[in-house]
Amino acid sequence: MQSAKFIKRYRTRIGMTQEQMAERIKVSVTSVQNWENGKTGIRNDKLTVLAEVFNIPLSELITAATVEAENSKKNNWPDFLFEEKTELTEVIDNLHLNLTQQDLFGILYIYGARILNEDEVDEELSTTSDIGLTEEEIEKNILSEDLKLIPFEFINKVKSIQFMNHADRLLEVIRYIRTDFLLKVLKMNPETEFNVKNLPKELICEFIDTGFREYVSIHNPELKFDISMKKAKRVLFFLEQENEIMLTDGIDNTVMREDLPENIIQLLTKDSGFSWKERLEKGFSRGIGVATDGIWRLTDYDQDTGILTMNKKGRQLLKWFKE
Repeated sequence: MQSAKFIKRYRTRIGMTQEQMAERIKVSVTSVQNWENGKTGIRNDKLTVLAEVFNIPLSELITAATVEAENSKKNNWPDFLFEEKTELTEVIDNLHLNLTQQDLFGILYIYGARILNEDEVDEELSTTSDIGLTEEEIEKNILSEDLKLIPFEFINKVKSIQFMNHADRLLEVIRYIRTDFLLKVLKMNPETEFNVKNLPKELICEFIDTGFREYVSIHNPELKFDISMKKAKRVLFFLEQENEIMLTDGIDNTVMREDLPENIIQLLTKDSGFSWKERLEKGFSRGIGVATDGIWRLTDYDQDTGILTMNKKGRQLLKWFKE
């Protein structure tokens, strides 16, 4: 096996430390650390032991290893944008499903499962403190009821214990991805295992902008992308040609100038939901935050000169768009 980072996901799922796992499978703690850091691979005989330790089918571990190996070959994800967001990076690394889990998602969707209705689930999650349950417990309770919709033939084919493992894995993914986005991707490639990092760049941009669950990002700042890929693409290609945008008038360099050309206004506010005139009529501030919203990590604003330019990370993303 060429990669074994996936082991950390299964180890933490059962609450086992690296030291405990090393002792159970009779290897050094360093070996476990090297697997999880991707420094060394893992032998098949150790995967067999780990499947017993994690109480999952060996085939699931083999699939996880295969998916990870494919990731290293086809990874389209712009890692450089989120290097400082460790928790978000870990979530993204785990957003993949095998074909059985995808079939389970499809059946749940056909039968109108509550767990796939984000608005209903988010509303119930918002009452977590009132009913004394954790968000994870609430999600599992909802899914448990939904699983009663699954035809016996499907469960019998998969086998009951493996079926429960697949359901748990599906929940780990759908708590972060909007149902409509996941359904769109799966319908486009029904015979391909879903992995958000292997998607075409156009779909990765759509996932970052609208495919990630809003509830998650609102309630955990560490899981926010803080970027608009649609706006970034528009602005970065413009800056590549023009080098800079004169945002302010040199007198008050905290607000955008009122005589900004219409093409610049559209460039910076097109996806805001309001025209420039409507913004002013509704009392919206002309602060430079309006201009840099969604692209602040990709650009630099010089308050002394009032000029907006592309920074190093912006140039990296521009290159990513073009490749």
